[in-house]
Amino acid sequence: MACEPNRARLLCMLSLTFVFFIVEVVVSRITSSLAMLSDSFHMLSDVIALLVALVAVRFAEKTQATNKNTFGWIRAEVMGALVNAVFLTALCFTIILEAVERFTEPNEIDSPYVVIGVGAAGLLVNLLGLCMFHGHAGGGHGH
Repeated sequence: MACEPNRARLLCMLSLTFVFFIVEVVVSRITSSLAMLSDSFHMLSDVIALLVALVAVRFAEKTQATNKNTFGWIRAEVMGALVNAVFLTALCFTIILEAVERFTEPNEIDSPYVVIGVGAAGLLVNLLGLCMFHGHAGGGHGH
């Protein structure tokens, strides 16, 4: 199957991103870091996007275009992108509300070096994802 390597990469990145999402949520609560909390929800949006990609790959494998349905389920990822965009918009409003609250009652961040370390590890996770999927977004293979 042509989609097996894609599925394996998606599952690997999904697992890594989900685990790191949990790590960032825990660290953000321990350190009271709004930046870490917002990045954890960014990771959650990545998890949702990866799940949508997995579902789209599965549907694309099982269906084919017909005269009646010219695209099959191949365009399911467009709907997934819409869901992800709505989720990110809601997330932005939530973070804005939390930031306004922090302006009125500032919190001191406990263990800022832990926040920096986890943030750097998050950057590495995102760079790993970039390397894994470079040239493979949207079905392209670097043509």
